Amino acid sequence: MAYENGHNIYNYCTPLFERYIEDDMIFTKALQIVQYFETRSDYPFCINELDDAIEKILNTTISGMAHYEAKFINYDLGIDQVEWDPCHVLGEEEKEVNLLEKLNVTEKCSKNFQNDLEAFCITLKPVFDAIYQNQDNLMQLKKVTYKNILNKDRGIIRFIRNDDKYFDIDMNNKDVKFLTKTLERLLGEDDNGAR
Repeated sequence: MAYENGHNIYNYCTPLFERYIEDDMIFTKALQIVQYFETRSDYPFCINELDDAIEKILNTTISGMAHYEAKFINYDLGIDQVEWDPCHVLGEEEKEVNLLEKLNVTEKCSKNFQNDLEAFCITLKPVFDAIYQNQDNLMQLKKVTYKNILNKDRGIIRFIRNDDKYFDIDMNNKDVKFLTKTLERLLGEDDNGAR
C-alpha cells in the first residue's frame, strides 16, 4: 500500500503519540478492553462498539490502526523497516514539525512509544487481520451442509460463514420450500429492491 504521507509512522499516529505522552499505560488499558470484547458472543461483529471504547483510550480506533499503524508495522514494511522519526513529521499544510520540541518530550519517550506500539500491533495482529483482511467478507456464506434426522421429512441445515461460525436450523420439507421461495424472490429483485 502506498501511503500518501510517506514512510514515517509519526505522520499517521501523532494523536496516538500525544495521548501516550499523557498516559504511557494506554496500550495496557486498550488491550484489556480488546480482551473483553473478544469474549463477547457477537465478536468480531461488535467492532464498531470496540472502536468507540478504544478511541476513548488511544485517541484513535482499532479499525483506524488496522488500516494505518498496524498495517504499516505488521504487513507492508515490517518492524525493521518502519521509519520512526518524531523530529520530521508532516504537520498542517504539510509543513515539517519536530514533535519532541512541540510536545516537550524526550527521545526516550518516543523510543518507549515505539516499543509499546510495536508490541501492541504484534499482540493484536489477529484482531487487525479480522478487521483489515476479512472486513468485507466475514459474514459471507462459506458453505451450506445438511443432515437428515429421523426420517426423510426433516433435517438440520448448517449455514457456515467465512469466519467458520455457523447456524443450525431444524427444517421440514415445508420449511425448505418456504426458504427456497424466499431466496428465489430475492434473486428476482434488482438492486433497488424492486422486482
